[in-house]
Amino acid sequence: MNNILYEKLDIDPAEVKKITAVCSVASSLREKGLPCHITERVYRNLPDSVAAIGPSTPGYQCNDYALGSLSILAIDEYALKEGDTPKAGDIVVYESSLPLENFRPTHVGVLQEDGTVISKWGSLPLMKHEKSAVVEEYIDTDSPMISFARIPSGLLRVYREMFSMEMLSGYPLLYDPEEISWVNRDFINHVYGKLPV
Repeated sequence: MNNILYEKLDIDPAEVKKITAVCSVASSLREKGLPCHITERVYRNLPDSVAAIGPSTPGYQCNDYALGSLSILAIDEYALKEGDTPKAGDIVVYESSLPLENFRPTHVGVLQEDGTVISKWGSLPLMKHEKSAVVEEYIDTDSPMISFARIPSGLLRVYREMFSMEMLSGYPLLYDPEEISWVNRDFINHVYGKLPV
């Protein structure tokens, strides 16, 4: 495993199935064009280990929330090694033997001080959840493992700023992130929480 720090999760398969079923119903209602306030009620059926903390939005995904414009495929470069200790702000990387579009990482989130994870579940809401409480597609229920990555905060901030500008302009940015000299604070504060000045 290349000395990468892996954590084996103790999952409850019944809980994972319930989370998956609730999210599937919500996604189906959303696809039918029902307003957010109606589909959000479905999330009340989630187990206590998961909470929807933002509205359903199709405009960004897990990697956009956690990594900004940094490719999810580049995350190995920042993987924590055996002996490292994960800390708040680190990226939690989920992998599955059920590949989503053949990506090795299937999901990413941001580790919180209390050990929970905040992540964006596709077009579903931003979720705060226990590490082991995710939909089936994100994790191998037979051998549930996660790893962690620590991306330098300055670099991560640049990639998040790039993503915010891409969202505002509607076009991917085609220049070097080092050239970015401004940030749309309102958008970033909405998506990522309050940023320091």
